[in-house]
Amino acid sequence: MKAVCKTKDLLQELQKVVKIAGTNQNLPILSTILISASNNDLVIRSTNLDIGVEIVLPSVVSEDGLVAIPADVFFKTIQTVQDESIALEDDDGGIIVKTKVNTTKIKGQSVDEFPKLPVVEGGDVVEVDTQTLFEGITAVVYSSSTTTIRPELSSVYVYSKNKELVFVATDSFRLAEKRIPIAKGSAPESILIPYKNAAEIARITHLVEGTASMRIEETQVGIHLPQTYITTRVIDGAFPNYEQIIPQEGVVTATLLKHDLQNLLKKTSIFTDSFNHITFSLNSKEKEFVARAQNSDVGETTDSIPAKIHGESLEIGFNLRYVLEVLPYIHSESIELIFAGTGKPLLIKGKSDSSYRYVVMPMNR
Repeated sequence: MKAVCKTKDLLQELQKVVKIAGTNQNLPILSTILISASNNDLVIRSTNLDIGVEIVLPSVVSEDGLVAIPADVFFKTIQTVQDESIALEDDDGGIIVKTKVNTTKIKGQSVDEFPKLPVVEGGDVVEVDTQTLFEGITAVVYSSSTTTIRPELSSVYVYSKNKELVFVATDSFRLAEKRIPIAKGSAPESILIPYKNAAEIARITHLVEGTASMRIEETQVGIHLPQTYITTRVIDGAFPNYEQIIPQEGVVTATLLKHDLQNLLKKTSIFTDSFNHITFSLNSKEKEFVARAQNSDVGETTDSIPAKIHGESLEIGFNLRYVLEVLPYIHSESIELIFAGTGKPLLIKGKSDSSYRYVVMPMNR
């Protein structure tokens, strides 16, 4: 292998693949990236067997070659390069990194051990904007369960409806749903993407401008981006019928400014207990939204913000963190908090944004 490429471009593309590779004592090859040089392209692959990424970087290739080298070592080495361009040469299964003032040799592993990335060729095809795809995933993935006891909850549920791609995630304590427009195609079959893979897909798509073409099969999803290909396994399971837990109407609704609620929750969080318990009080006769928190070791606080309140009076407790975490993903200055009643869930949504819904279950004292 003999290839020359722009240092800045190589570093940017490596950011997509390096995090996929990890430490695996049983399969050390998974800590490497596979680099092939041919036809004036560097093709770089990374996989952990759960998700795989391949990027194509235009380069000047004078000699074809193929190496598997430690991802972390190679990435950190390239980060230190100050030259505008960089030369790569294979060396007895490893690679030599050359600049004007430095030569670095990195040992490699057998390329025959590197797993092949699955290529999804059949299935349904959906096209969406890359940044819209990023937004769709990030708006829900944090609501997934982080345990694998129920795999369908440690995932992001994806399906299409009315020319929109719908993303849903829940850990049974809260649920987030985000809808994004489909540019082309549809996906009749729903899928469950492991939440860690979904987070990686979002991270990579955020680095790419253009169109994402998703090809969906029963066991795999392939996502084609400009100069980038991602493949991920899907979970075999059934997502809960979540529509039945979303309140269709509430006994009381509070309309307030998102910025006011964020400040209120941040101040009140100082006094929450180990369960992050916060109590909301609403009275339709008053134009205030009241929050109260108490901690036996710290003290207690009661604070309020202006709000439009319609309906019954209500006092109900929630996990403060669950309410606070959703606010950055609501793109509306005013938000609605729709309370279904005592012991029932709370629906949060933007006043001017109908593409996002978030449900939180109450806490019992």
